[in-house]
Amino acid sequence: RQMCIRDSIHYPHLVDYVVRLSPDGKEMERVSLFQAFLDSKFANMLRRKTSPSWPKSSWERMHTNSVMKLEADMAPHFPMFKKGQMLISLRNMNAIAVLDMAEKKIVWAKRDSWLGQHAARFLKDGNILMFDNRGQESLRGRKSRILVFDPVKNQVKWSFSGAGRTVMDSVIYGRVEVLKNGNMLAVESLSGRLWEVTPDGKVAWKYMYKGKSRWASIISAIRYSPEELPFLQEVASK
Repeated sequence: RQMCIRDSIHYPHLVDYVVRLSPDGKEMERVSLFQAFLDSKFANMLRRKTSPSWPKSSWERMHTNSVMKLEADMAPHFPMFKKGQMLISLRNMNAIAVLDMAEKKIVWAKRDSWLGQHAARFLKDGNILMFDNRGQESLRGRKSRILVFDPVKNQVKWSFSGAGRTVMDSVIYGRVEVLKNGNMLAVESLSGRLWEVTPDGKVAWKYMYKGKSRWASIISAIRYSPEELPFLQEVASK
């Protein structure tokens, strides 16, 4: 079976790895994601061609763009997975998956309505958050979105694709994370826009970068509280 799947894949192709490092930066473990899929019941996902969205990327089958460890405090919310397993996002496969580092095997993988997704993350309510880049291209004016997926019911639970006449559109890149206040911070990279969105879909605030270049992109953003930046308060008081 493995040979049949191997024979259906074009070579050469780029192999992605998940690498575990020691605190001082030494490599302790390296797991091939290609082999992890090949040794799992999800091996047939390797047989499929990459998304039509990426016609020039046949040599780059996976394009893994995020990795998140299932920590001990989060594990009870995901009984189908184990503490220490890794949630990964594979852009060119339009898939998210869970890797067991000890077994060196994919234990769960899913394709759904998203395309070219980024920043897959475990949520404390047992769902999975991601930035869906191209899952809504067929819908007029609605291209990218924040998406919450229920891995137990296998369904999209919630999504946000913009407000009013402003729609999200970032064909590549993009990030999303949950803030301490429960809102979501999304980076709509190629439009150069940041969104903070409440759990019920209201816009807390948004920001758009207006640079001189037509590629006025924002690749990443971090939300800091005033307490985390005391030097700004010192500057403002002078």
